[in-house]
Amino acid sequence: MKKQLLSFLTILCLATLSAFAQGEDNTLDGLEFEEIAPEKETRPPYFAIGGGYTISFWFPTMTEIQNKATEFGFTKKFTTPVLVNGFQLFTGVGFIENLRVGVYSNGGASTISRSLGDSGTSEMQYQIGSTGITLDYAIVPAKGLAILPGVGLGYGAVALESRTSLSNVAWGNFNPNSSSAQKISASAIYFQPNLNIEYAFTSFSMIRLNAGYNLSFLQDFKNNGLGTVTGVPTGVNANALTGSLGIFIGLFN
Repeated sequence: MKKQLLSFLTILCLATLSAFAQGEDNTLDGLEFEEIAPEKETRPPYFAIGGGYTISFWFPTMTEIQNKATEFGFTKKFTTPVLVNGFQLFTGVGFIENLRVGVYSNGGASTISRSLGDSGTSEMQYQIGSTGITLDYAIVPAKGLAILPGVGLGYGAVALESRTSLSNVAWGNFNPNSSSAQKISASAIYFQPNLNIEYAFTSFSMIRLNAGYNLSFLQDFKNNGLGTVTGVPTGVNANALTGSLGIFIGLFN
């Protein structure tokens, strides 16, 4: 009797499991599955805030300035590029995506000199410098890399200075009224379209390569800051192709 009961229960369990499995298969056959497309990787908008040092290389046309130096017996040539040192601070603009605004200041000079024998030394120097603002728009093709076309607008000066001195001057002979130094200078507005390529090798440090052109709009030249200088050739200016290197610290995404 026990064997018969055990056989009956075994058959009943097998039948129940078979019916359940068949019903589950029918349920699965009626279900439809939608394919889920992989999510696209989204990058946050560009943002940076920082500051750093820049060294620039300016390539102005020095023909007119060199001609004036030659008139006064200088045989050496003004060299280009003119090295221009400076710094820049910048920050992203939150309400306009990928836009960056900055401020900068820089200056540099090219100098030639000649010996006057026992009479001393004579020197001429071409000087440029400006302070202004920058606007850049960031394009981010890869992580850490940004390409930023932009413009700078600055205010500064262009100057040509000559100095002559004896090798030794006694204190008693120092007389500002007999100074042989002369400087002509003009205030200038600078407009600078440029392109920056920047790479943030950490979240806190970044390097930059820059290329651009500096266009200068000059006011009247003044002699020693006083009298107006007339007849200055248009070639005496700060128009120049430029290139620069920079290193910055801050926060970069």
